[in-house]
Amino acid sequence: MSLTFYIFSNQIEKHYPDGTKEIIFPDQTVKYLYSNGAEQCIFADGTVQRVSVDGERTLEFPNGQREIHTKYFKVIG
Repeated sequence: MSLTFYIFSNQIEKHYPDGTKEIIFPDQTVKYLYSNGAEQCIFADGTVQRVSVDGERTLEFPNGQREIHTKYFKVIG
C-alpha cells in the first residue's frame, strides 16, 4: 500500500491507493474527494458538507441543524 503526499500553497494533499484524495487546507479544513465522485468537507468550525455522486449536498452544522440541497428542493431542519 502506498500513500503519496504533496505539499504546496500551504496545503497538504494525500493520495490513497483506492483513489481517495485528502486535502488539508491552512485553516485546518479537510476535504475528501472519493474515486466514485462523492466529496466530504469538514470545516474548522465543525460544519460537515457532503456531496453525493448525484449532486445532492448535505450540510451538518455544529448546532445540529441540517440542510439538504438537491436540484429540485432545499430542506432545512
